[in-house]
Amino acid sequence: MTTVSSTFTATGTSTAIRIAGGESLALVLSGTWVGTVILQRKAGAVAWETYASFRSNVSHSITAREGGDTFRWKCVAYTSGTVTYSLADNVVNVVT
Repeated sequence: MTTVSSTFTATGTSTAIRIAGGESLALVLSGTWVGTVILQRKAGAVAWETYASFRSNVSHSITAREGGDTFRWKCVAYTSGTVTYSLADNVVNVVT
């Protein structure tokens, strides 16, 4: 399982995470905050696009398109508080 997690206390962009086609991505925003955070998606060399926009906490799961997608959080408007974010694939790596 790969996870990207940290906080926003100003506008900024998270580290990106690559999800294989058909795999699911768990996304979480939590904390006490005022602002706007968008989930961006990118496939290959295509420019980043807005997948969803949030102004409050969320815990959700989505599935990557065939061919896979890369996702990241972007805090585009910040007023106050701390936004705790995470993106995690649901792939469990088994080492034998």
